[in-house]
Amino acid sequence: MSARLRTILAIEPYYITQKELYVLNTEYKHLPYYHLFKKIPEFCVRTNNGNIDRTEIYHQFTLQSEPTGDNGYNFFNATPVDALLQHEVSENGLCDLLKDIDFHPIFSQLTLNKYDDRRIPTTYHVVIDLIYEGEYEDVELFPQLIGYLDYNLKLIEI
Repeated sequence: MSARLRTILAIEPYYITQKELYVLNTEYKHLPYYHLFKKIPEFCVRTNNGNIDRTEIYHQFTLQSEPTGDNGYNFFNATPVDALLQHEVSENGLCDLLKDIDFHPIFSQLTLNKYDDRRIPTTYHVVIDLIYEGEYEDVELFPQLIGYLDYNLKLIEI
């Protein structure tokens, strides 16, 4: 038995440079470490493989060194739009659920918010198919990135 269900994940993508991260780290150095991670988006896209990770895990050592150039990182906040995706995220966690999806293609097509301009961030709706395969207790879940909705709610496939 196999089922394919389409879901939507709302994301607010940001591009933050190494210099901005370093400045933030120096500003919050006198506070406990977790205060810094409340100021930047919760998730990031790994530079090596495009998978997502929690910002506080992936960037815990990145923030300690002086910036070496104008390089930056893709960050985002995410909110499941429908109940099915919310259920799967609460069961598995967003990073574990989407661990095998490469987010580089989608971030290369979006207009990323600058970290300085966080008042009204641009939100995009990413379309993800949840593919369930198996029977009864042996059901496996395979999420697949399809694309995103533009401002006219037209699906832009990746």
